[in-house]
Amino acid sequence: MIRVAKTQLDYWDIHSSYKEVKANSINNFLANEYLNLQKHLNDRALNILRQTKTYEDGNTNRLMSEIVSDAISQIDKNMNGPGRQDIENKIFESSLDGLSKGFMDYANDPLLPLVLSSL
Repeated sequence: MIRVAKTQLDYWDIHSSYKEVKANSINNFLANEYLNLQKHLNDRALNILRQTKTYEDGNTNRLMSEIVSDAISQIDKNMNGPGRQDIENKIFESSLDGLSKGFMDYANDPLLPLVLSSL
């Protein structure tokens, strides 16, 4: 009989603390959901930044490719035009100047102004 009464008192303690346990469970759930939401937002922001960087790198590469292509076409146009012999003579003189100095530089390079003008 005492054992039955004792178990009934244990049930009463559990019953009386039900609201506190329920409140703690809800608080734990909300805290975990808040952390999950923060992680999700951080991951999503990081993915957006990575994707943006990928697009920007692609745009930069495309732009640089267009610039180089335009510079090459400008050089080809001038090398196939009427001033070809003059350009070749200046290249030869620039080479001789570089050999006499012992190093090459762009001091008398006839193609450099063409590249810079296309850029």
